Amino acid sequence: MLTRQLVCGDKHTLWSVFGSDPIKFGLQEFGTITGLPCGAFPVGYTLDKEDHSTANKDPDWIKLIGK
Repeated sequence: MLTRQLVCGDKHTLWSVFGSDPIKFGLQEFGTITGLPCGAFPVGYTLDKEDHSTANKDPDWIKLIGK
């Protein structure tokens, strides 16, 4: 399905060609299939931008992977 894609302007939509018919798969379809809320964020929602990762503080991680 991912090998025959059409270029479209919406970055949250994937158009594929199946046979000779184009098929749309976007966030709305993804939400319908998975049941996840794929709409806009609720009013007053704030994103927690603080990084809670402790991997970069682990000496073994730094030795193996780096910072």
